[in-house]
Amino acid sequence: MWEILILLFIVLNIAGTVFWIYMLIDCATQEVGQDKLMWVVILVATYWVGSMVYYFYQRPKRLALLQQSLETEDL
Repeated sequence: MWEILILLFIVLNIAGTVFWIYMLIDCATQEVGQDKLMWVVILVATYWVGSMVYYFYQRPKRLALLQQSLETEDL
């Protein structure tokens, strides 16, 4: 029983770390201006919790703005 819990804990920690690194790289390469610095500090300080907030709050806003700017270029 304990072996399963320990293995689950290890797998979740590795998945959380990979997700955190992915969000940190995404933020550092895609955000612009003061938002980049603010989000990088939040991500570094809060680990995977900040990554979840960034993924569900900021990333969709940035992608919507990108899509909107691409649509205006096509016109």
